[in-house]
Amino acid sequence: MAMKGHNRQGYALITETKAADGTVTETITPGTLTTHVVNFTGARGASPVESYGGDELEDEEQETTGDVKIELSQLSLKDEAAFGGHTYNTETNKMSEKTGDTPPFMRYCAIGVGRRGESKGTMADFYRLLMYYKIKFSPVDDNLKTREKTTTFQNHTASGTCFPNCDGNIREKQDFATFPEALAAAKTFLNIAAT
Repeated sequence: MAMKGHNRQGYALITETKAADGTVTETITPGTLTTHVVNFTGARGASPVESYGGDELEDEEQETTGDVKIELSQLSLKDEAAFGGHTYNTETNKMSEKTGDTPPFMRYCAIGVGRRGESKGTMADFYRLLMYYKIKFSPVDDNLKTREKTTTFQNHTASGTCFPNCDGNIREKQDFATFPEALAAAKTFLNIAAT
């Protein structure tokens, strides 16, 4: 099996509400699907968190997080504002970043295209949906470069950190035989109404 491309990405903002009894509920705003992804890397990690009583190890848990890095050939100001917690004005197509802007937690998904089969003659495409339940992205840097003799393209890079959501979910992966099936599942994950 080999992954050969990246088809679509999407995100949805998350709002968490804590009740008086301490339970946390999650509300997912209707999400957005975009394209123009050049490269996607999702690296999961776990580090032990140890609790000592005196010199004795009393408890040990795995703190699970991870990092996501997305390289985009195009990044709209609307999407950049959403990733960074900035203000976007649709009438003027203007993003404003101010002191105190805080990147929100969001769901993120990506659809990749792969090929698999027993032999060259039986290879077939499949679509893998990567679903991350809770990510916080860092603000996106500006990257401009002057023209050179050889054409080079400058991409935008968005980096984020994964966290478990209120139910302890971090990520899921699911394979589909067709793109429409993967896209429908992505829309469900991002709370986008079916069309």
